[in-house]
Parts: sequence; C-alpha cells; structure tokens
Amino acid sequence: MADSGNDRVHLFGADGSFSRRFGNTGGQDREFRFPLGIAVVNPDGGTYVADTGNNRIQQFDNAGNHIRSWGTFGSGAGQFDTPTGIAVAANTVIVADTGNNRIQRFSATGFFLAQFGRRGPADGQFVLPKGVALDAQRNIYVADSGNDRVQVFDTDETFVRSWGRGGSGPGEFKAMSDLTIDEDGNAVVADTGNNRNQQFALDGTFKRAIGRAGKAVGQFDAPIGVAVNAAGVLIVADAGNDRVQQFDLKRAAGE
Repeated sequence: MADSGNDRVHLFGADGSFSRRFGNTGGQDREFRFPLGIAVVNPDGGTYVADTGNNRIQQFDNAGNHIRSWGTFGSGAGQFDTPTGIAVAANTVIVADTGNNRIQRFSATGFFLAQFGRRGPADGQFVLPKGVALDAQRNIYVADSGNDRVQVFDTDETFVRSWGRGGSGPGEFKAMSDLTIDEDGNAVVADTGNNRNQQFALDGTFKRAIGRAGKAVGQFDAPIGVAVNAAGVLIVADAGNDRVQQFDLKRAAGE
C-alpha cells in the first residue's frame, strides 16, 4: 500500500498482517515524493511504485531492495507528468501518465514500448487518467477520471468500449481514482467523490455499489485505491479515514 502522505510503502500479508515498510522523503533511490500507484507481482516479481512527485517508476524486490528506476519529468516517450496508476502483467508495465493525459507501456525492466491517448473527451482520449488495470486477456482498463468514465483497450491499444458518466447514480462517477479486476473477472472502481466503490462486469454492466460516506465499518471518506489480493479479498485505501478496509466480495454478494 502506498502511504502517500508519509512518502513510504507498506506491504501486508493476504490476511492483512503487516509485513514490512520502506522508503522516506526524497529523490534518491528508495525515496519517494507522494507515491500513489503500486503493483505487486506475485510470487517473486517484486513491487513497482509510481513515485508520483518524482515523476518516475521505482522497482523493488520482495525484501524492499531497490532494483531500478526510470522516468523524468516531461512529455517525451518514457517521461512523466505526475504518474499515478500502474499495472503489471506478462512482463509489461502499464502507467497512467496523468498530467500528460496518456497511457504508457514499458517492458518489465523499464524499456519504453508504446504510448496512446491525448487530452480530450473522444474515445481513446483522456482527461487526467488515474488508475489502470489488466484483465486475464491483457486488455487495458483506464479510470478516465476527468471524463467520469472507464475506457477499455485491447492489447494493441485499440479502443474497445467505455462506460460511465458524471453523477451519483449506479454506474455514474465523481472524481474516480483507481480500478482493479477481481478474481471473478469484474471491474471494481474507486468512486472517490461519491465515497463508494462500484463493481461492474467487464462489459460495463453495473453489478453493485460497495459503501457510502461515513466513518463506520464499510463506509468511506474519499477511497482512492483498490486492489484484490491473492486470496481474492478487495482492499480499499480509505484515505479520508486514514485506514485500509478489506471486503470478502463473495460473502458481500451472498455467495
């Protein structure tokens, strides 16, 4: 979990138990400035961190040792402007380059491969894209925050579909921050401004909302990050309440 305000990363076990933490404030290796995105590659691929304030990606092994970094501030290939979301699969790293309104693809070692998108409301365009996720077929899902929608692209970065609009009803979003794919092949979106998470089939069909505004268990104040662990448990970074909450999605659905 990226502990953005403290410029460090926390790692937890599948049962929620604390494992280790690393990092402090700065611009050197193993230092961060407001890290936001994190991707853990199981079982032994280590951890990739979107070091947002330093406009770079850092990679660490499972013990928290620094392996490599890449990226500088800018708009060229392999450069970043406030990268926030990151997803890793099949030796590919996908980064939401938020300030440049685009998505970049890299090899597992940071070699630039491709980029797509520019600022705008049309299909394949973005306004402040944040979270990214990959499904089992390696299709790319993007939380297009400024356009209040999810966009989907195939492995060739070709637009496939989108869903969502601004609002507070089912399937509507307000300042979404992140998304993930659960073990049953559904997309879960951190609908930050509406203080909830929403679950969808991968074709965009709304399934359910999880949570509402508040401080009680199961309630949220600006949830900004979502992930599913190896046990299939949904993990939510409940930022405004300074806590992490976990949900058994099957139990919540009555299965």
